[in-house]
Amino acid sequence: MLLKDAIMFLHHGIELLMKEILVCHSPYLIFEELKDLPRKQKLADKQGISIFSIDKPPRTVTYEVACERVEAFIKSAELNDKLLGNLEELNRLRNKLEHHEIEADRQEVEELLLAIHDPLLRLFEAHIGKLNQLQTSQAKQIWNNIIRDAGLTRFNFIQSVRPIDGARIAAKRVIVDENMPIRWVIVVKDKMENFIFNELPLFEDTEGRVPKQYSTSELSDRARKVGFVDWQQAPLALVEGWELIGEEYRKRLIPQYQLPDPTNYPVD
Repeated sequence: MLLKDAIMFLHHGIELLMKEILVCHSPYLIFEELKDLPRKQKLADKQGISIFSIDKPPRTVTYEVACERVEAFIKSAELNDKLLGNLEELNRLRNKLEHHEIEADRQEVEELLLAIHDPLLRLFEAHIGKLNQLQTSQAKQIWNNIIRDAGLTRFNFIQSVRPIDGARIAAKRVIVDENMPIRWVIVVKDKMENFIFNELPLFEDTEGRVPKQYSTSELSDRARKVGFVDWQQAPLALVEGWELIGEEYRKRLIPQYQLPDPTNYPVD
């Protein structure tokens, strides 16, 4: 039930913030119907109250329409096809839970939350401003737990590619024992595979002999500040395989991935 509540509150919060983006562009974009709006606005003005406080106030648009109008009228680069698809999936999940189901697959929900978290923050902060109330230590810890439970910290190698220039952070998991928190050592390269040394500290010492070990939250926070946001499992190697193209099979290189580590190491 807590998982269901979280989905409901998240869905409603996104709807309200989408409408806030629309209001910043034009207050009329949040209304479902404009036909009767002048009469109702005059009535509200006469009574000295908000138009939403009168009897039978005007209806505002739904979650789906709000997202569609932000896409159509605001034309935000942050609201790309991938994010729109994930927002549609959240709406499908919310409707399923609201109308006829009380259970949800935890892994499915966690993967969806991770997929929309950073892109949504970038969208809202680009058009509304910094959402400082979301940057509490408690919220960061919760997101770190979601990252762990969703599986990224269960792999030895993860990576993030920066959309603006194709630069890549490759992070390797460091484990001491089951009681010690996970740490990460990193390398940063541009899209031509040249090392980048000025994005994030790579070493603890000035001589470059001791690799810096990041906690999961520190790596996530510092990487996000320089544009690395979408983390994925990195392949261990490329192996030869076969792919059906048209009516024939052709050889190609296929990424080989690590199976999830079932051990529950501390994250931070």
